[in-house]
Parts: sequence; structure tokens; C-alpha cells
Amino acid sequence: MDRPGSTANPDRCAAGRSQLATVAAVAIGSIVATEVFSQSDITPDQKAWVDASCSRALGPSLWRDCVNREVEAFRRPNWPSLSRLTPNQRQWLSDSCSRALGPSLWRNCAEREISALVQSAPVNLNRYSKTDRKWLEKACSRALGPSLWRDCIVREAKALQPTSPIGHSGRDAPAAAQRPAQSVAPRPSIKAAPKPAEIASYPPQVPTWPRWKSAHHPVIPSGLGH
Repeated sequence: MDRPGSTANPDRCAAGRSQLATVAAVAIGSIVATEVFSQSDITPDQKAWVDASCSRALGPSLWRDCVNREVEAFRRPNWPSLSRLTPNQRQWLSDSCSRALGPSLWRNCAEREISALVQSAPVNLNRYSKTDRKWLEKACSRALGPSLWRDCIVREAKALQPTSPIGHSGRDAPAAAQRPAQSVAPRPSIKAAPKPAEIASYPPQVPTWPRWKSAHHPVIPSGLGH
């Protein structure tokens, strides 16, 4: 124990100042938190979600930015509603959009996935054969989430259409079916070959002189007789 009038212990003074700084930081943080939360209309559950999303280990400035961002996600109108979803769809949404994302990122994720589940036209896989359905389910895992899964199914299902280069069963379509129809020019007509008798008399024989009527009586042109 220090005597009256003696010099104070430097270590004890430093420890005291450190404790005062810690108390002041906690008090300032509480004031900031009260100021932020008092300006928002959020429920106790929402406050607990913000507190779990914004660790105080971030420091005062980053913590404040995080709190303002998450609280603003609650204050924006049209918070995603799960009332239009079936129990299976709600479970799928919960698996795709974890609450660990925090209010702001969870809201963005939920709005995207709910739109894929409710507003978009449903994907009907019953129109495909059992083999093709298994192929599509293997190519597009439901772990992608509703929106990415839907995009994957639509893209892969187009490859199974009969009009695509790949046939419905996955085998290559016949080459003749892929080529467009082409007009065929008529072949020129070919004259039949002449008969042997026509060949024998072609070209016409030109009579020579003297012409013989027979072997013993030659035919002498008129004017040349004796």
C-alpha cells in the first residue's frame, strides 16, 4: 500500500487507464447500438438475428456498417413471404438460403428462389420417359436451388426435343433426317441403241456403176449402150 505523498505506481495507473478505456468502448458501443436500433422498426427476433450476423469482433466502424446494412434489409418494404409455398418448397428454400447469410443476403436469396418457385411456369417432367427423367435429375441436382435448378432443367430438356440434332433417346439422329430436302434435276433421256438391222443399213448405201441386175445381166444406164 502506497503511503500518503509517495509516488504512484506506474503499472497500476496504466492498468486503471486500460480498464477505463474498455468501459468507455463498451458504453459507446451500447449507445451506438441503441441509436441504430431505435431508428428501426424491427422485432426482438430480428434484432437477435442482426446481432448474430454482425460480430462485435469487427470493430466499431465495421460493426456499425454491418448493423445498418442488416437493419435496412428489414426496413425495406415487401419482405419475402413464404405463405404461398408448399411445405416441400419451404424446405427447399430453407436448404438453399441459410439464415447464416444474414438478413440482407438472405432476403436477396429468398426473393430470387421464391420467384423461381411461384412466378415462373412449373416444370413438368412427366412428359419425358423414365430414362430421360433420370438423366435430367442426374444432370441437374436440386442442391443448386430452385432458380439454378430450373434454368438447368430448361436448358437440358431442350436437348431432348425431337427437333434437336440429338434424338429423344440420346442417340444421333439419322443423317438423312438432318439434311434438308433437295430438288433432283431430271435426267436427260437416252435414245435406245439401234437394232442390228439398222446398224447394217446405216449409213445408206450409195449405188455404184455399173449396177448389176444379176450375175449374168448387167444393167447399163441409158445413153451408154452400143
